[in-house]
Amino acid sequence: MSDLASIREELIREARASEEPVAAVEVRSVPDSRPRIEPNGSPFRLVAGTLIPAVLTSGINSDLPGQTTALVRRNVYDSITGRYLLIPQGTR
Repeated sequence: MSDLASIREELIREARASEEPVAAVEVRSVPDSRPRIEPNGSPFRLVAGTLIPAVLTSGINSDLPGQTTALVRRNVYDSITGRYLLIPQGTR
């Protein structure tokens, strides 16, 4: 097993033992040093690719530059634990 894989397995065991979400930890390899363990940061975030259920409240004309607005249909919670409300329903 590679060093990174063994570190990852150790992190998962520790996270399960401490009831910390497994996704809250990542392993980064830094050039010219041993891999180090860093927390994922704030639990108040959405990962790239998260869908935000919304309905457009303004039209879109792809020939013209500008902004559009939408109304969020459902509450959106953080991607790490799913406990924290980040975007309330009805947000524009």
